Amino acid sequence: MKRALLPISVVIMLSVYIYSCSSDDDDSGASSVVQTQEPETPAPTQYTLTVSAGEGGSVSTEGGKYDEGTEITVTATPSEGYKFIGWEGNNSLNQTISFTLNSNSTIEALFEFICLSEEPRDYLLPSYHTFKISHPLDLNQVAQYPTHYLHKYGTEKIMLDYNGDGFLDLVSYENDYNNNDNRQLISFFLGDCEGNMILDDVNSNKFYGLIHGRKILLGDYNNDTYPDIFLIGHGWDYPPFSGEYPVLLQNSASGEFTEKRLTEFSNFFHGGSSGDFDNDGDLDVLLTTASMYEYAFMVLENDGLGNFTEFKDLGLYKNQYGKVFINGEMFDINEDGILDFFFMSAEEGEESMSNGTQDVYYSSQVLIGNGINFEGQVYTIPLAGEWDQVYDADFYDLDGNGSIEIITNRIRNSQKGWYIQILEFIDGEYVDNTTKFMQENKSETGFWNVYLEISDYDKDGVIELRNNIPKQVEDHELLYSENPRFFYHEWELINGELIKVD
Repeated sequence: MKRALLPISVVIMLSVYIYSCSSDDDDSGASSVVQTQEPETPAPTQYTLTVSAGEGGSVSTEGGKYDEGTEITVTATPSEGYKFIGWEGNNSLNQTISFTLNSNSTIEALFEFICLSEEPRDYLLPSYHTFKISHPLDLNQVAQYPTHYLHKYGTEKIMLDYNGDGFLDLVSYENDYNNNDNRQLISFFLGDCEGNMILDDVNSNKFYGLIHGRKILLGDYNNDTYPDIFLIGHGWDYPPFSGEYPVLLQNSASGEFTEKRLTEFSNFFHGGSSGDFDNDGDLDVLLTTASMYEYAFMVLENDGLGNFTEFKDLGLYKNQYGKVFINGEMFDINEDGILDFFFMSAEEGEESMSNGTQDVYYSSQVLIGNGINFEGQVYTIPLAGEWDQVYDADFYDLDGNGSIEIITNRIRNSQKGWYIQILEFIDGEYVDNTTKFMQENKSETGFWNVYLEISDYDKDGVIELRNNIPKQVEDHELLYSENPRFFYHEWELINGELIKVD
């Protein structure tokens, strides 16, 4: 039997009716039928930053992993003796850089050794101005016994830029104090940017030094613009104290030296200086003779080409003062444009009298130059008790009042300890005003100071006073180490007073 089929329109109407009734019966079922969820946030992209430092410095971070877009700041810091020159992997020339990290990156801070360059010196100035206290960084390069080297700086060894490349070189010889005529060959070392000393085969082992060197004068003695070296000594330091002659090593455009051995001027020369005392355009030489001459100093007049004759127009001064002058300097003390002389005495001695001998004292002297001869005004320097030998002197307006003070470097016969005396010119005479300018001015023990120098060594705007022998000359561990360390006696000039800082 066949079933009757409902029309399609009826079926549709029934379906709508049934759905409507079901919805009205249970509204809660609608929310469970359709549900939505928040999508997961993708992990941020990360990049690696690698930061390193080349030789001679450090960086503030070594880098790491960072999210994309992170702001990074990196600072490069040079070590002592180096300078920052830029970055590998970044175009900035700033020591501190900031950037946004959007990719893997590698950067390196670059540093460069600061060459130990030498400021040009005017070698037509008096030798006081051309002498600079300096030592090789590594004494083991040039000295078998560094302690011996240190004692002899300025007497047998000197540093200067003799080949004109901007780096300090070294000229050095040894003395044999056990032999009355045993001159040693002179060695020359060329310095490089890093302070290394390389034997100069062209000049080394060609010339002999002195029997007993006492001072080295630097200057252009033949007016060819190249620095020459004048060696002063007194010979074997035992009776009969026969003395010896100076030696002049003359430089040239090629850096090759020739020598003049001034045999006609042999004597017991303990010190001296060079300068144009007669204002004729060349460097003359003052030699202090320590009683072995008919007077206490000799003056060698230059003809402008490095040829010398004895200057004898000394006036009354030759007979009036000084039995023993152990050193002398030419310096324009009163700043009138004419060189003056400071004669440094060994002040205690004996003089034969009709009734025996008596102790006598010879003060150091300032002779004001007149540009012609030795007829100028003479000033006497106060004594300093047992510190009776003035070995060296420096000149500086310590208090800035327009008048130059004299700084004397004194020792005593025992050669133990050191004493610094400061002289101020007041009301027409030199007065000992050491305590005004300096409190720590002496030591009863330790090694004596050979030479002093007052200068702004480290270019920080502060004037320093130093000795030329580091304090720890007995400390072999420091001196023989891979990187020897030197500690000078040093004072800083602060508000007109020399304050000891080392």
